[in-house]
Amino acid sequence: MEKRAAELLSRCFERIVGERPGTNGTYAITFAADETPEPEDFTIRTSPEGVTLAGHPWHAALDFAERILGVRWYFPRTGEIYPKAKDLTIAPVAYSDAPYFPWRPEKFPTHCSVKTPELVAKWQKYMPDLARDEAYRFPDYWREGGSLPPCGSHSPNPQTLAKNHSNELETIFYKSPKGKLYYNPKGHIGNYFNVLSLDFAELLIRDWKDFYASKGKIDRGNYKNFCNDTYVSFGCCDTKMPLSDVIDDPTVKELGLITQADIDRDANHAMRNVYGRFYNYLGRRIKEEFPDKKLCVLVYYDSALAPSDPRYPIPENVEINLCSGNFPYGLGNAKKREEALRHSREWYEALGGRPALKAWLYAGASDKLRRAVGPEFAGDVPKVLGKYMGRGGIFYDYTGGEELWHYFYSVYCCWRIQWNPEFDPDAAVDEMMRDLFPGEAGEWMAKFHRDLKRAVRTRNETGSQYPLAVIDELERDLAEAKARLSDDPILRARYTLIADYWPAVFETQRKLVGYESPVYEMHLCPKDDKGWDGLKAMKMLDARTGEASKLPVAVRLAWDEKGVYGRVRGDYAPAADPTKDMWANDSVEIFFSPGTGKEVMYQFAFDVLGRTYVGKQRFLPIIQPRDSSFKGDGFTHRAHVGDGAWDAEFFVPWSVFEAKPPKVGEKWNANVVVNRHSEPAESASTSFTMSNNGNLRMFGLLKFGGKCD
Repeated sequence: MEKRAAELLSRCFERIVGERPGTNGTYAITFAADETPEPEDFTIRTSPEGVTLAGHPWHAALDFAERILGVRWYFPRTGEIYPKAKDLTIAPVAYSDAPYFPWRPEKFPTHCSVKTPELVAKWQKYMPDLARDEAYRFPDYWREGGSLPPCGSHSPNPQTLAKNHSNELETIFYKSPKGKLYYNPKGHIGNYFNVLSLDFAELLIRDWKDFYASKGKIDRGNYKNFCNDTYVSFGCCDTKMPLSDVIDDPTVKELGLITQADIDRDANHAMRNVYGRFYNYLGRRIKEEFPDKKLCVLVYYDSALAPSDPRYPIPENVEINLCSGNFPYGLGNAKKREEALRHSREWYEALGGRPALKAWLYAGASDKLRRAVGPEFAGDVPKVLGKYMGRGGIFYDYTGGEELWHYFYSVYCCWRIQWNPEFDPDAAVDEMMRDLFPGEAGEWMAKFHRDLKRAVRTRNETGSQYPLAVIDELERDLAEAKARLSDDPILRARYTLIADYWPAVFETQRKLVGYESPVYEMHLCPKDDKGWDGLKAMKMLDARTGEASKLPVAVRLAWDEKGVYGRVRGDYAPAADPTKDMWANDSVEIFFSPGTGKEVMYQFAFDVLGRTYVGKQRFLPIIQPRDSSFKGDGFTHRAHVGDGAWDAEFFVPWSVFEAKPPKVGEKWNANVVVNRHSEPAESASTSFTMSNNGNLRMFGLLKFGGKCD
């Protein structure tokens, strides 16, 4: 590391004054051992003989380059700044520094930003000749890394565990009283570890004993990622358990693990003491078998709330990684901030007056303005939580990284906040924009960021949509900056890296202004007496523009105690080619989200040749990928293609939803789409989704009406 740090400084001097240190004998840089035992501390001192960098050489070299030489690493290549100088004079200094958080997470976001050749090519437009590894490793300049081993994440891996314990699946995975085994061999979501079984805890203990005894060679659960000399980790599989599937479990009933008080506290997280019992047992067993290690658990989804049952106290060797959909945006809203503080306080008390070791923060997928500046709010978490938040680390989950470099300014700030939560992102980005864009262009880019940050902060506080005037001002800021740019290709590349993200965002926000979700009343009709022609057809919109659809198609829905029925008729010849994928043919998509909370979305689709697709995705409390274990059992459909027309019928049973059947007067979010691929192609939708058929936030409402006339 010392050699690498020396090379870094040599490169900086060469870029600044035109020659490497030592070539003229006028200055020298010396690396020395640290005076403290902390692994990441460093000290910088000048003397008549030169500069001494003591302690962590890489951190010391970075700090010296930035603080003393004025170098900046905002993003690769065109975002690196080395201020030119003929003569370099270094004033006397003596100071020390160290990170606040000893764990500043891995490079997964930058990995996602360049995970395909297409993404690398995309970024090369702004950063010429960018190499994949160069982008991946760039957070090294932002002090990524740390001395705390990774822990408290999704572990073990369910597929690896199942493969190595194929005869113990019902020990590993939960099976509901109704017989559903929560095991999905095809993906992460859909698996649910059997935390009601202490036999499962013992299986983990046996695996961990073999893992450590073999120095990691025997690894039956992919434990190597989050089990180390300091921590053993356990975390769930991104699957939410319906309360109806666990409330009648024999162990739950016998031990009273879910009480009415738990349900009243939060029905979505009523399993708090199911997990408390499991953590209690696992922590005690780890203390017996691995007295030199701690258990770090991911408290998330069903395990999010602190246990409250005094029979199962949390052992002192258990640490938590605190996950909350309120981090960081919700901390700007008074009500959500109080929820977050209560959540954190309850864990603090359950841990016997110990804070959470770490926290997991979320970018939020749908709000593109928040995504662009959200990382800058990371420092609010340790500040607001205070004593409830420990000094392990925070992880900002970007939900991928395909757009990451478009808002490099906030990503940069997030890593710097992890080194020092008092880091001021507003001042830093203000300076950054002036560094990157000299003159008036920099003033306008700084204003753009201030206006953007103010808009997001207001939305965090109030929950309101962005006014059209705000969008107009942001667009004007960028236009004014562009008008003041010189023809320097580096300046143009910097500008377009930021600006190219925004046109689609502005277009979307303008379409959102004034949009009201349509409401369609669906009548209660006997199964064999739909009277389709007597039912009102749903109003269809052009999914792209929101204007009335020109597609000659009629969609009607009805419901009864068994489920939802639908009929679709198209007065045109559809695309129906059996040699093509179903999505290349004319098709119907039906989306439901039970209730109005927009927590879970279900998708049922078929083409006119009868091929089927089903999907399920959870959006709250935290957005997740699609659940590949969802089968859509009971969904049926048929289609008939005639001469210049086609029609179809479908049925979706209530049993397929993790929700109770609706009652008259209730409402669900829903969207029905007809995709035409014969000319002229168009997607007609019951909601204005801006061509994203599964855009849940834009779904209309289905009102469950009374009986047919």
